[in-house]
Amino acid sequence: MRLVGCELVVIGKHPSKLELLKRFSIHTCLVDSVDVPLQDIVVECSGSPEGFLLSKHLVKPRGTLVLKSTYQQSFTFNPAELVVNEINVVGSRCGPFLPALQLLKNRLVEVSYLVTAKLSLQSALEAFKLAQQAESLKILIDMCGEQ
Repeated sequence: MRLVGCELVVIGKHPSKLELLKRFSIHTCLVDSVDVPLQDIVVECSGSPEGFLLSKHLVKPRGTLVLKSTYQQSFTFNPAELVVNEINVVGSRCGPFLPALQLLKNRLVEVSYLVTAKLSLQSALEAFKLAQQAESLKILIDMCGEQ
C-alpha cells in the first residue's frame, strides 16, 4: 500500500511485530494506546471481534472500512454508528495475484524479514510448534532438507 502513496498507520498488540515496520518508516501504535486521527480508509485484518469494533471507531464519517478478516466466530455489534456516519463497508479477500507476484519478482517488496525460521522437513513438528508462538510470522519448511 505504501508503494502507491498511502500513509499507513498500523495498530497491533505485539511490540516485536510492530518494530519490524520501523524499517519502512511506517507509523505504529499498540492497540492499548491508540491515538490516531480518524482515517479515510481503515483496513481491518486482525480476525478478531475486538479488531472490528476498534476499526469502526477509527473511520471518518463517509469513510471506508475494508474487512480483510475471516472471523472464526460470530459476534454482536450495533451497526448504528456505521449508518449514522455513512461508512462504506467493503469485503476484500485475496485480490488479484498478478500485480503482487510482479512486485515480488521485481524485488520491489521486501519479504525476507517476515521469515522467523526455516527448518528441514525432518524438523516439521518443531516448525509447527514455532508457528503457534505469538512472535512468529512465517515458518518455512525446506522440502529439500537444507537449512
